[in-house]
Amino acid sequence: DGIRYRSPSRGLGDVYKRQAYDEAFSDLPVERPSRLESDTVHARHLYSLLVDKDRCGVSRDEVRRGLHRRKIGTGVHYRSVHELSVYRNAAYNAGPLPNAEYVSGIKFSFALARHLTSLDLQDVVEAVHAVLRA
Repeated sequence: DGIRYRSPSRGLGDVYKRQAYDEAFSDLPVERPSRLESDTVHARHLYSLLVDKDRCGVSRDEVRRGLHRRKIGTGVHYRSVHELSVYRNAAYNAGPLPNAEYVSGIKFSFALARHLTSLDLQDVVEAVHAVLRA
């Protein structure tokens, strides 16, 4: 589920959107993406938040449902690989990977699509704040 949008190229608009989200979510009890190193190349097509229920009072899935009710599409773009059925059902056994499992349960993303306007960004920011402060 969620919105999938593929842009043929990435531009400064996407960098601006990431910075705008970083600033807008800085006062929330969520983990935001790490700062990019100057020599890092990043697609910048998704913006991810990590929602720990102990810190936020709501789970990632509750936040996603609240955003979807407000017409904000989200997705889960990181799942710990060893928990996927193709590996779980095979002879492959990675054993417990607590950090991967933890992040897999709290991370979600939304698009930094090229067609998003500043009003769309504001809608996302207001929705995230409303859901996390409900």
